[in-house]
Amino acid sequence: MDEKTIILLLRGGHLDMSERLARGIWPHPPLQFDEVVRILTEHLRDHGAFPDSKLATSKDHPVHEGGEIRRLASGQYIYECRAPNPLNPRKVAQTVEVVFANAEGAARCYLKWDLHLPGDLDGWKVIG
Repeated sequence: MDEKTIILLLRGGHLDMSERLARGIWPHPPLQFDEVVRILTEHLRDHGAFPDSKLATSKDHPVHEGGEIRRLASGQYIYECRAPNPLNPRKVAQTVEVVFANAEGAARCYLKWDLHLPGDLDGWKVIG
């Protein structure tokens, strides 16, 4: 599977079966976790943030629930995860920030805590 497709899936994108067949990516053997880490690490080095610098919110849920990685001026990377207050979704209940010395550490953290990988990624098994 190509790197653009993996990034699409990591962003929460979905490919239905007709798209998978048209792209020639089904059936596909399981993805190796270390390869997914490598792809996200390269993306972070190239773009400085993931999933993007302005996480999507909506009128009903103005606080994005989940994590984001950003490159700091020092060259380190920060993983920031927010959770909305269940009684008032317009307010943040908790924020966790972890600073990593490199993009790979931040990528591994994001994949584990936000996407629960190794595991399932839009129907593809991520193993290792």
